[in-house]
Amino acid sequence: MHPISFKRHRFPADVIRQAVWLYFRFTLSLRDVEELLAARGVQVSRETIRCWTIKFGPQVARNLKRRRSPPSPRWHLDEMVCRIGGKRMYLWRAVDDEGEVLDVVVQRSRDAEAALKLLKRLLRNQRIAPETIVTDGLASYPAALQQLDLLHVHRPGRLRENNRAENSHLPILPVPRRGTISRNSVGRSAAKGTSPPARRWCGPGGRRMPLLGFVRFFTTLLSLAILAAAGYLLWSWYEGHLVRTVAGDLVRERDGWRLWTSLGLLAWSFLGSRLIPLLIAKRDTRRTIAQRGGGQMIASPTGSSLYVETHGPMGAPMIIFTHGWGMDSTFWHYAKEDLGDRFRLLLWDLPGLGRSKAADREAIGLNAFATDLAHLVNFAGRPAVLVGHSIGGMTIQTLVREFPLLHSRLAGIVLLNTTYTDPLKTMIFSSLFQALRRPVLEPMMKLVIALQPVFWALKWQSYLSGSSHMANRLGFGRFATRSQLEHTSLLSTRNPPGILARGNLAMMHWDATDVLTRLRVPALVIGGDLDIITKLEASRELAGESDLATLQVVAGVNHMAPMERADLYNRAIAEFVLQVQPSATEDVAARAGDDETVGIQRDGDDRPIDRSIH
Repeated sequence: MHPISFKRHRFPADVIRQAVWLYFRFTLSLRDVEELLAARGVQVSRETIRCWTIKFGPQVARNLKRRRSPPSPRWHLDEMVCRIGGKRMYLWRAVDDEGEVLDVVVQRSRDAEAALKLLKRLLRNQRIAPETIVTDGLASYPAALQQLDLLHVHRPGRLRENNRAENSHLPILPVPRRGTISRNSVGRSAAKGTSPPARRWCGPGGRRMPLLGFVRFFTTLLSLAILAAAGYLLWSWYEGHLVRTVAGDLVRERDGWRLWTSLGLLAWSFLGSRLIPLLIAKRDTRRTIAQRGGGQMIASPTGSSLYVETHGPMGAPMIIFTHGWGMDSTFWHYAKEDLGDRFRLLLWDLPGLGRSKAADREAIGLNAFATDLAHLVNFAGRPAVLVGHSIGGMTIQTLVREFPLLHSRLAGIVLLNTTYTDPLKTMIFSSLFQALRRPVLEPMMKLVIALQPVFWALKWQSYLSGSSHMANRLGFGRFATRSQLEHTSLLSTRNPPGILARGNLAMMHWDATDVLTRLRVPALVIGGDLDIITKLEASRELAGESDLATLQVVAGVNHMAPMERADLYNRAIAEFVLQVQPSATEDVAARAGDDETVGIQRDGDDRPIDRSIH
């Protein structure tokens, strides 16, 4: 170990060591270190501290590396995608079989050249040759190892044995107190021999609106084509064709098939909604209907009039439900049945949907929705758990960002099948829909706003023909029932298309990346493994933003999972509320304990882990 010289510095060596140690050991800014030293009577500027960290930081890191015992010869390599400065990067990480970090490298790609760079660094900096190198199934590793004549020590594709390196997908440091990871923070962490505060998943990840709206547009065209074909065949049957008889008389003949075909197509156009669900959905074991209870209208600070329903015992833990876009509060029919006897439920319609009235066009947007929700939190009068599906989850994230003083009124939040940014970025075919956004999607939304009565009539015709049911079926997984399909199709039809288009435009300009890092209450994130509208990666991203968050994955469900598998979702919500609401009565807790456990799990370091629900 080489001694570090502090000559020609007017401050004592102990002060310099303490400043450098504080800066690299904790997530502190230069100003933070300056204030900590000032509290101990040492007046030093943050620029001086910056110079010390630049000069002495690398020297301290080299000495620490020399003092470490040699690592194990059994290495584990892994890479993960992350976003640094808004750019897609790859974090390569190597550890030994005891979990000791060997090296961390941030690169722009994960090809053979990138893997080769990591391996060369390892061979150059480590004092021991590898006996085994365990990786996942990425093809870049064998290509790089072959160039180094190390293919004989490679053990690929053994995920169970590579758990050491797979842990790089978990947060390494405590909750980051700053936003997005920067190159400097990666460099500082690498100097300490640790990883930067990475998210569990940082890749690009949807929403009901663009994808299903796009599909529904084409199914509406199909419905119109069927209606037009029926009209043409009926007209052509009535007109018939003139035929001259043997006697020389002209006789009008009509083809019977045209009449029967046109009648069949007309029946499809107006009665198809009765037949289509029977063909594409399962029989109901428990029906859901768009039925309301007794509600009241509440004036919001945005000027909107909000329709609000309350259910359940007065003294029970409070849960506020926010539905997804295109739906209304009747979406929570199963939740009222499953939770209404144990919890105090507050259900509301978003402005412009259901019975709520939007004050103006400015009231249709995520910031306005968050203001409405904040008003309902104050209206509840006690700490509440916020539950949001799709845009409801986006509204909750906006509230967390815009109303930090309201965090003390929250007992926890539950985000169901939602996203953290522009929905077009976290849905399937995201690149295609982002390319179509300005030339196609936004003009189409503005046309819908301008011609709302026409499009509303087309929506009702599509609903009657069953085309709407076929489009909405894409939002369900393999458990969809007929009443669920009918319920969602009816709600998406009777809500004004102009309002839906304004909300879609607002979502395209929304982003709440890293908002949950500011959250200081527990969070539960639930996603579906078949969700094509808000992909599971979006739920992983949200859960990775805070170590107070827990991710649960429900198997075999799509975007409408809170209705499709209401039994699992409501059970998970009930368990979460009972954990974060210590004031829950013993009777409520006892009844909840009778349910099958779907609980929140954490690993030995008290960090959140995924759990699939089947």
